[in-house]
Amino acid sequence: MGQVNAAEIETVDGAVARLAVRRGTWLVGRGPEAHLRLHSGHVSPRHAWIRCDARGTRVTDAGSRTGTWVNGQRLAEHETRLLRDGDRLSFGPIGAVFSDVPAAEGARPRPGRVLVAPGLLMVVAGFGLWASAVDGVPLGIAGFVVFVLGAILTVAGVAMTGFTRAPENPAPSREESR
Repeated sequence: MGQVNAAEIETVDGAVARLAVRRGTWLVGRGPEAHLRLHSGHVSPRHAWIRCDARGTRVTDAGSRTGTWVNGQRLAEHETRLLRDGDRLSFGPIGAVFSDVPAAEGARPRPGRVLVAPGLLMVVAGFGLWASAVDGVPLGIAGFVVFVLGAILTVAGVAMTGFTRAPENPAPSREESR
C-alpha cells in the first residue's frame, strides 16, 4: 500500500471532483455534508463512505439507490471493499478512479523531522538552566551544554528535512496543468 497521504479518488468522464484521502472517514454523495460532492440526481445525498486507516482504504455503500460499484461489481447495501491502486469506482452513474501511489520524493517525510522538536525543547530547557544559574556554576555549565546540544540537534534536523528553503519553481498541481 502507498502512503496514505498520497491517495485520492478522482471522478472521470466529465464530472470534475477529487478527494484527497487521508486517515479518517469521508462521505461521498450529493448532499451538502459530503466530502466528495457529486452533482447528480442519481447519486444519493449519503451515497458511500470512504474510510482510511493503517489497514488501508475501504469503500462502503451507504444504502444508496443506484449502488456503489468497484471494478464493475456492485456492493451490497453496507458492504465494504478494500481499495487498491487503479480500482474503478462508480457512485451511481458517476465513475471515479482510486489512486494510491507513493508520495513524490519531495513530499516524503524525512528522518530529520524527529530531531527538530526535541532539539528546540533542549534549547529552551538548556537556556533556562543556564540563565537561572546565578551561583550554581555546575548548573550553568550543564544548562549551556544542553543548550548547545539542542541547537546542534535542531540545525541537523532542519538540514535533514530540507525545509530551509521553499522551491523556487514548484511543479504545477494536476488542477493547474489541465
